[in-house]
Amino acid sequence: MSVHKEIKREIRRAKLSYKRKLEDMLSNNNMGSAWDSIRSMVGLTDNVKKRVSLDGFTSDLVLAQELNKFYSRFDVYFFNNEIMTLRNTSLESKQCFSPFFDEYSVVKTFKHCKIRTSAGPDNISSRLLSNCAVQLGPIFNYIFNLSLSQQKVPNLWKQSTIVPVGKFKHPKSLNDFRPIALTSLVMKSLEKLIKAELLKTTEHRLDPLQFAYRTKRGVQDATITLLNYICKHLDSPNNHVRLMFVDFSSAFNTIQPHLLIQRLRDNFGLKGSIVGWILDFLTGRTQRVRVNGKFSDLTVTSTGSPQGCVLSPLLYILYTNDCCSSFENRHILKFADDTVIVSLLNSTETSHGPVIDYFLKWCQESFLSLNVLKTKDMCIDFRRVQPSPDTIVIDGQTVESVESYKYLGTFLDNKLTFKKNTDSIHKKSQQRLFCLRKLSKFQVDSTLMILFNRSFIESIITFSFVCWFQSLRVKERNLLNKVVSVSSKIIGLPQETLQDLYEKQLFKKANSILTDFSHPLYLQFQFLPSGSLLRLPFAKTNRFKHSFVPSAVSLLNARRVR
Repeated sequence: MSVHKEIKREIRRAKLSYKRKLEDMLSNNNMGSAWDSIRSMVGLTDNVKKRVSLDGFTSDLVLAQELNKFYSRFDVYFFNNEIMTLRNTSLESKQCFSPFFDEYSVVKTFKHCKIRTSAGPDNISSRLLSNCAVQLGPIFNYIFNLSLSQQKVPNLWKQSTIVPVGKFKHPKSLNDFRPIALTSLVMKSLEKLIKAELLKTTEHRLDPLQFAYRTKRGVQDATITLLNYICKHLDSPNNHVRLMFVDFSSAFNTIQPHLLIQRLRDNFGLKGSIVGWILDFLTGRTQRVRVNGKFSDLTVTSTGSPQGCVLSPLLYILYTNDCCSSFENRHILKFADDTVIVSLLNSTETSHGPVIDYFLKWCQESFLSLNVLKTKDMCIDFRRVQPSPDTIVIDGQTVESVESYKYLGTFLDNKLTFKKNTDSIHKKSQQRLFCLRKLSKFQVDSTLMILFNRSFIESIITFSFVCWFQSLRVKERNLLNKVVSVSSKIIGLPQETLQDLYEKQLFKKANSILTDFSHPLYLQFQFLPSGSLLRLPFAKTNRFKHSFVPSAVSLLNARRVR
């Protein structure tokens, strides 16, 4: 009996010690290590490193070689003459837009390197850059400025080690592996500095319906803009909406450098060294694939920008900036490579119309390839008599019509009930509540349990909250409120209600839009002649009444009256 008591005593001591370690991590805002510790506490740790494998390949080396060929499959066009002409023009140009990097900005960038980031082919670790930033800053500041002035990127900095990551648990084809490029961390730091300068110069000329890399904008803005188009149009009788969610095949890997440079010059007015540097950055890149420690041969490519490079998303945005709809009641919303074509149709229309032909032609001219199997079409129609919508055929393949689609992390359904989105959130929340219960058994301090709840449970529920919460039915709303109620009981303290959280986020987002003149929804907020209150949009249906703009106007007016 004494042995049994001693074992239980030691278990309690071990739990107490582990609890203190976890509390220190949470107190120091070390969320990565804290989450690893929590997974260990609740038995979710997977110490076995998953091997990359695919049926039909006899060895890791053979698979690596085939993946390398597959990832460079878009490098089939030869524009050497165009690239050479652009390079010579850039070198001869006397007008130079050359970001000047100082030691302070380089040191600051090095210090912000994440310790856990994997090193690139040059084997320079993030820990070295972070800890020795002051010593390395002056040296690399000189090298960075030299690279920009000579419009030349060192070959080692253009080399990528591609690590295939499975998109699914059991990959069945080469396309089921996502190519993640490990590049030099020194190069990533230089890319961050270049990106900051590019954004300053190009932001005011970006398409208003491109929401990525915009100040004070994100996926939430893209979703509420899309829903505002839909709900406002459906507020009139006999109207309906069609959405085509476009999926590109390896979007970043299909960028043609010579087209990008031409568009940077024509659309954004960029000239000189920055243009030549980007051209050299994208051409003559070398890559190899690593599979379970085995490396493929090096391949040279001059097409695309690798996934994993800091500049890749921004360059893609600039590359696709001129893809805009000029057709009435047709809009093209973009968040990086996530694109949706919105067609606001009346009673006599059944198809997207010429906007699809325009979009397909633009993609062809830009060498972008559509993945028709993953491209989906959705019709939102509340009329009693609904004629069958016209099918969309692309390259001989019919685009599938769906009832729901996950757009930027939020499930949209053709009835705008958000039931599937709520069910998905509820399922994830239940898994996290299990972790919260485990923490309670470890007797973790209630303050830190509240922090865990806000970071890992509340954040799931309130993702893109202002887009859909007010539109929920009572059943779905009660389902989420129950999660808050259970977490409050586990913690032992009442947590903030979802309605309060919603109003906070709604108020914050509305004020953000009111100060952003280029936001697509800015003109939806109009002040009355008095100048103190906003004009409330007239809504015939609860669908539009409960959408973002009318809800935000009502809340802002209510708080102004107080």
